[in-house]
Amino acid sequence: MGCVGCNDGCFDESVQLAQGPVGPAGPAGAEGSTSVSAGTNISVTGTGTSGDPYVVNFTGTNGDHNVLDTGIAQVDVSKTFSDSPNPVISKVINGTTENINGIGDIIRLEFFIIGDVIATDTSSEYYYKVSFGGNTVIDTSSTIYELSKYIADSDSRGNAVNVIIDLIVSASDSVTPLLKHKRMLGDRSAKQAFSDIPGVQHQDFVHVLPTISGLTLSGNNTLSVALESSDGTSNISLMSYKIMKFLKA
Repeated sequence: MGCVGCNDGCFDESVQLAQGPVGPAGPAGAEGSTSVSAGTNISVTGTGTSGDPYVVNFTGTNGDHNVLDTGIAQVDVSKTFSDSPNPVISKVINGTTENINGIGDIIRLEFFIIGDVIATDTSSEYYYKVSFGGNTVIDTSSTIYELSKYIADSDSRGNAVNVIIDLIVSASDSVTPLLKHKRMLGDRSAKQAFSDIPGVQHQDFVHVLPTISGLTLSGNNTLSVALESSDGTSNISLMSYKIMKFLKA
């Protein structure tokens, strides 16, 4: 017996009704958030609400690199270390607050200094001394890294330098400093220096300095830089500096 008046299928037979017109489109959904919450090992690449691209790459809750301190104001020193005990850079770094506690973490110090050129002075020099946690990282008054007041084609030293020191956490409560020292010719009044020094064979140095042990990296450690003018009269000037941290993933 056939199916009469059936429009949704009877046994093995069915009747397909014609489709109606498509309804209107619904309203657009709300725009999603472009904020990213800090976490561990986050790497996000995408497009913000304005269509501008953004990239977020960091490790850990505090990020893998942050500027801890900066300075661009000129600071002049015309005294020796003993006569001028106040450092031109002094930053207290707390390892717990800054999350600097893992082997491979780095505290980076970079600074730029220029001394006066004294054409008639062939013996006086300029020095810098870096300390961390009460320990001397480097004192250039007893090394080959001194700067000269007298500049001539035959001189092997400059009167300016750009210094980068990485304090690398190499063991528990220990750091191993890596020094990068670039000597240059500088104009202190112009706050400018360049590295093309006539007759110079050694203007760039890289040096792994002795490890500093017995620190308490979880507490406060002061990172400081002092300057010296060996004749106690002419100026050696700090032009700029920055202190950063890099946390190992």
